[in-house]
Amino acid sequence: MKETDTTTISHTSDSISKTSSRRVILVEDDEFLRSLLSQNMMNAGFAVYPAPDAETAFKLLDDKGSTDIILLDLI
Repeated sequence: MKETDTTTISHTSDSISKTSSRRVILVEDDEFLRSLLSQNMMNAGFAVYPAPDAETAFKLLDDKGSTDIILLDLI
């Protein structure tokens, strides 16, 4: 791939992440995983609202209104 091709791809991914309106509530009790997943999802263009527990997630849902995805683990 030519250098100009990678530059185009880089600019395209930057503009996607800056204009995204995909909102995610991420519920994860493990702080390290919550941080890691949040960062990766933000890099992919999502607006991420992390929550350490269900109570916080419900508060975020009330405050933020509609969301596109609620991501959680069930054990």
